[in-house]
Amino acid sequence: MSTDRSKSTVTARQMCHSCHKPAKACVCASVARVDNRTGIYVLQHPRERHHAVGTERLARLGLRHARIEVRGPREHRERPAYLPDDIALLYPGGNARELAGLTAAERPANLLVLDGTWTHTRTMYRDWNWLHSLPHVKLTPPRPSQYRIRAEPRAECVSTIEAIVYALQILEPDTRGLEKLLESFSRMIDTQVDLSKKNWNPRPKHRMASASRRRGGLLHCVPAHLIVGYAEFLPRAPGHSAQLVYWTAVRPSTGALFEFVLRPSSDAHASVRLAEAGLAMKLVEAGRTREEFEAAWRQFCTDQDVVAAWNQSTLTLLTYPLPAHRVELKRVYCNFRRVKAGHLDEVVAREGLSFPPMPLQGRAAARLSQAACVAEHLRQQSLVRDLKRLG
Repeated sequence: MSTDRSKSTVTARQMCHSCHKPAKACVCASVARVDNRTGIYVLQHPRERHHAVGTERLARLGLRHARIEVRGPREHRERPAYLPDDIALLYPGGNARELAGLTAAERPANLLVLDGTWTHTRTMYRDWNWLHSLPHVKLTPPRPSQYRIRAEPRAECVSTIEAIVYALQILEPDTRGLEKLLESFSRMIDTQVDLSKKNWNPRPKHRMASASRRRGGLLHCVPAHLIVGYAEFLPRAPGHSAQLVYWTAVRPSTGALFEFVLRPSSDAHASVRLAEAGLAMKLVEAGRTREEFEAAWRQFCTDQDVVAAWNQSTLTLLTYPLPAHRVELKRVYCNFRRVKAGHLDEVVAREGLSFPPMPLQGRAAARLSQAACVAEHLRQQSLVRDLKRLG
């Protein structure tokens, strides 16, 4: 294989860690940054998270005050504790008031937006009864949606980013950059449409990997952006979700550690579970709140990072949206070795990896070290395999 061809192959497969798209189709670097004052909160349906032309990422990249969280309609049905009191739901329900018609005193300081297809958002609205108690607002778009890739059910329906921008133009007419954010959205759609017309695909269809294997490619991120996490939790009690009580993480490139103990809202099965995890009951009882955890986690990581964990259940416990890019190491290992992984201990022994314990509580000291060793091992082996293919 010639050098020129090798370079072109590598370039075609370079991916953006923010939108998961090939560099050729990415517009993230050109997204305008808007210093909005109104708080924007987005609850995103899980199926929308990795959609190639989803618009939520433009809000995440472009708005200073925006928080996006992925939530399934049939889970976490209680109102999130982080939502402020002065918030209105931007949703065209029967009792929604026209946003432009509100007086200055009636206008909300924060907006909640549901992100997904219209079928998804209707399901979310149906299943989350707490949404119905919020003030509802709606808007009349100044022009039809530019979201040409998806067909809107009605002329007044627009994409998530368009709805957010139009709402901010009403609430903050003096805020600069909102129109530029729409221009970024138009560029994203134009780029996708042009590539579709050219029938462009960075990989032949017969070589397309499964979604889990493509996500494993995120281990190719800059080493400084890789974070490995491990969690201890209380099992699900009737009518409740599993409760995260101890979250640990390490940035292997620097050895920086993150450790946080959360106080559970109930003590269901706590004593047995904590004993298994090697955690003292007094330690957990003195834990801090979810809001404090999110603030501390925000200081440790950025949206450019990739968080990896051995099990998907661990990643599911991390409901906070940062980092947006996550990798299940067990699935990556199974696809890489083409074997059943078994327990993390078995994988470490099978691969001959060493793992000096970390200065953490209970079994997390060994488990996080093991997960970090496996992540680095997979990253190195994957890079070696790719170099052999190119050679």
